[in-house]
Amino acid sequence: MRSAIFSQERPTLGAVFSTSFRILGQQFVPLMVLGLVAYLPLLLIQYLPGDPTSITRIGLACVFLLAWCFTFPIGYGAAFHGVFQAAMGRPIDVGQSLASGAKRFGRTLGVAFLSFLLIGLGTLLFIIPGVIVALRLYLSLQVAAVESTGVTESLKRSTTLTEGFRAMCFGSSLIVGLLNMAIQLVPLAFAEAQAAVLLWNAGAMLVTGTLSIVVSGVLYFMIRAHKESLGAETVAAVFE
Repeated sequence: MRSAIFSQERPTLGAVFSTSFRILGQQFVPLMVLGLVAYLPLLLIQYLPGDPTSITRIGLACVFLLAWCFTFPIGYGAAFHGVFQAAMGRPIDVGQSLASGAKRFGRTLGVAFLSFLLIGLGTLLFIIPGVIVALRLYLSLQVAAVESTGVTESLKRSTTLTEGFRAMCFGSSLIVGLLNMAIQLVPLAFAEAQAAVLLWNAGAMLVTGTLSIVVSGVLYFMIRAHKESLGAETVAAVFE
């Protein structure tokens, strides 16, 4: 798997997803734990009691969204660290990965906030500009987790890395999105069991959300290996 990720050949969608599914299959439990850290507040929002339009529920939803601002950067960085460990053929140490995510919390939070803001502003301008911005910034969180760059430098660095690979970034996002939609269609068979539907949808969000982190992480390593002859030792020096 190490040779596949750090090969200097131009990556393909097939190689990205085959490697990503292999990593997820081999390290499913620890990656799901790290993904849960990233997405837990969002998963819990759908279980809030009461009328969705009530002040109490809206207030609680805001609290969970605020909590997500803290858990997402740590969990995302931790899962990305786990992807590297798995790619190296090592078992994922959840504690070590969480420590790595927490270490880069401030930078990752800044990059995530600025990325979401720019993508949101672009989306307001008839959607297409938002898609373009999202593809340019597709690897910004990975850059923040690995490279010695500031917040704005991470965004610029992502723009450079994705040049020539934005169609692949779009394809990766599209495939994960379609997979999530397909999984969430399954509960139609037991639509009257509301609790089961909510539980299934939460599981689908967790699995596909974690898969998204794995896919973007694999793509980051493959692009850098192709463009810059990145070796595993360079990344290991950052994480270790």
